[in-house]
Amino acid sequence: MNKRKAFTLTEILIAVGVIGVVSALTVPNLVNNQQRKAQAVALSKAYATINHLTMQITTDSNAVSLKESKLFKGILCAPTSAPEGNGCEDSYGNKSKLLNLVPQYLKVTKTCSGNDCDDILYDFPNSIENGKLKIQGAKKKLSTDSNLFSQGLVGFYTADGMIYYMSPVSGALYTAVDVNGEQGPNIEGRDFYRFYICNNGTIISYATASDFACTLKPEDAPSMPFNYLLLNGWNMDY
Repeated sequence: MNKRKAFTLTEILIAVGVIGVVSALTVPNLVNNQQRKAQAVALSKAYATINHLTMQITTDSNAVSLKESKLFKGILCAPTSAPEGNGCEDSYGNKSKLLNLVPQYLKVTKTCSGNDCDDILYDFPNSIENGKLKIQGAKKKLSTDSNLFSQGLVGFYTADGMIYYMSPVSGALYTAVDVNGEQGPNIEGRDFYRFYICNNGTIISYATASDFACTLKPEDAPSMPFNYLLLNGWNMDY
């Protein structure tokens, strides 16, 4: 009768070591992939939320378009040298009206305005290049954003753990969303995204502050992380 040969201690230790090495190589990738999938799903949820918000506001305004709704009329205004002359708090819009309107449509738990929104530092602007996320590597305050956040920044913390930042521009709401709130990594292209809500209903990301962005389509600026994911079916493969 043949007897089964038992594994020696050395063989067992070698097997455990190999398993450990393989785990060390594969587990971090699996965790990162799962995190990225969750972040992309959260962004798609935020996108749906914004679309619903704009449709509801348009309906409640008895308007035929978003441009004619109360989200834009009375909140946005063309830049002037004397904003007080056209009913605006500053040369880009009315923050107080925006702070009053949005919580009627989102489950807002907390708001911030101006420099009060600078508690969280973000790594931006980032872009998708050759299928990879190009990260700046230095986090900074939102109020330093040259794309006009500093002019009229407001923030809405929502019950689902997200933060929506908005700033009135002449023909759009310059917007950003942090899909997991105060948790990290706070990097554009991971859990943080910037884009415009245009008065024609378009939602698009663009590299610079310009109403020109609202004449484009997401495929015209595919290197912007928000546009890339929108075009890629919310698949974060970078």
